[in-house]
Amino acid sequence: MLRVTHTENHTPILPANNAAPKRRSLIELGLLAMLTNLFGRRERPLLVLVGTYGEKLPHVHGKGEGVYALLLDRRQLTPLGGRFHGVGQLRAARNPSWVTSWRDGTTGQLYCYVADERTDTGLIFAAHVNETTGELTQLGAPVSAGGSGTCHIAVAPGGRHVLAANYGSGSVAVVERDASGALGKRAALIQLPPKGVEVDTPIGKCELYIRFPRTHAARQEAPHAHQLVFSRRRPTELTAVGEEAYAVLVPDLGSDIVWAFDYEPSTSGVLLPAAATAIHAGVLDGGGSRHVALHPDPRLRVAYVAYELTSQVAAYAVDPSSGQPTGTPLPPGPVCALDVGASAATPAGLSSAFGPAAAAARLRCVGLVRRGGGGAARCSDDETSLAAIRVTASGSHVILSSRVAGADGVLSALLLDKRGRLVASSDARPAGLASSLGRSPRDFVLVPLPGAPSGQVALVANQDSGTIVALPLAGGGQARCVADVPTPVCLCLTPEDAEPAHGAAAAGGGRAPLFFASAVVVVAVATAAALALRAYRK
Repeated sequence: MLRVTHTENHTPILPANNAAPKRRSLIELGLLAMLTNLFGRRERPLLVLVGTYGEKLPHVHGKGEGVYALLLDRRQLTPLGGRFHGVGQLRAARNPSWVTSWRDGTTGQLYCYVADERTDTGLIFAAHVNETTGELTQLGAPVSAGGSGTCHIAVAPGGRHVLAANYGSGSVAVVERDASGALGKRAALIQLPPKGVEVDTPIGKCELYIRFPRTHAARQEAPHAHQLVFSRRRPTELTAVGEEAYAVLVPDLGSDIVWAFDYEPSTSGVLLPAAATAIHAGVLDGGGSRHVALHPDPRLRVAYVAYELTSQVAAYAVDPSSGQPTGTPLPPGPVCALDVGASAATPAGLSSAFGPAAAAARLRCVGLVRRGGGGAARCSDDETSLAAIRVTASGSHVILSSRVAGADGVLSALLLDKRGRLVASSDARPAGLASSLGRSPRDFVLVPLPGAPSGQVALVANQDSGTIVALPLAGGGQARCVADVPTPVCLCLTPEDAEPAHGAAAAGGGRAPLFFASAVVVVAVATAAALALRAYRK
């Protein structure tokens, strides 16, 4: 079996002035061993929760049986104990197509929330997560999401509410969450498009009106909420003292709009509609905004929108006051995720899997790109469509997954400049493509390699092949299959392992307060013991 490998640099630490180290007593060595054992203990495994489809639907033949838990060795990204033989959990969820995790910053307990995507009324499940075994314990009965096709879940910063995006009915649900992690009543249900949104026009401000069907009549016959992303904004008079203020960004595939709502925990989670953002015309009309990712550097405030129907991505400046993307793409404008130009060189900062070794994927994608007015590149969703979008932790690339009809999917890496703007594919450093080694790469997550600061691996969920694949982005290594999981469509990491929370605070508090409190106590005890020993020896 091929294994992901990486190299580490070891720098020797010499005593000051190259002098020989002092001899230590057995008690001092014992204290040192105790501290080494405490802080240098074996790395905890990488926990990955996998959402699946379990029913036969128009767009997928689901074979999953709930949510699967993968426990992987961090360095080799192999299942603990060898081959993965896990069974599905939360099997009452017919199509758990999205899973998100949240950690209680006070207790350190980990919870997960699951969107059960149903053709009638979707459900939201809550569960406690045992990080040692991967066992999920359901908390109470599932709560109605208030609409059909529930496809995305997000926990609000602070953990007071859980939000759900209903693709089928084009709505957003806000559900209360209590201190035990269980779900409460539904606090709000917002139907898209929201009423009362005003936009600037040549004749002044007018209320926004959207007429359906839109450009892509088959897919844009109605609003379709596809995702929920929290973006920091400046506090208002409604923001409670000591709390952060956020906008909730909702890409709507049906209207080509990224809607923005002001989220105020103090108003019982009711979302207040803000101005419509990223209203597109011309080349992006009919693009179908699917997902949004924010640059990890909060100083840049840049949002990237993936357009499923045309395989394009565009960067937008984010207004720090409102937390909303602006309505005009930053230069160079929209970029096609599969337009790699003529160069066959490996893009800067990426592994060879994205260079000449991916020749087959590159050659296949050349025939999918179409040139429109002004030379803008786009694709037809009859042949390919975008799925997931992430930004690397360093902010150097935007990574996207593409589903290709009748063939293995593709991961694209688009270069970003120091301002967070997309670099056109005609640049000397082109976009990179790599095969996902499976059909329909619905989701992926970026995992850092321990000991290799620049190394990252994409774990990719190939929906129609039933495989989880490890694909190195940088740092060397070879692509390979990690586990076979039926119809995987979502990969969820713990908050500590996930990429930065897109300009928002992490959804849950981490383990840092507990860890450092324990560390302070242990260090204090060890120091006192060492001082007492030295005093005794004198």
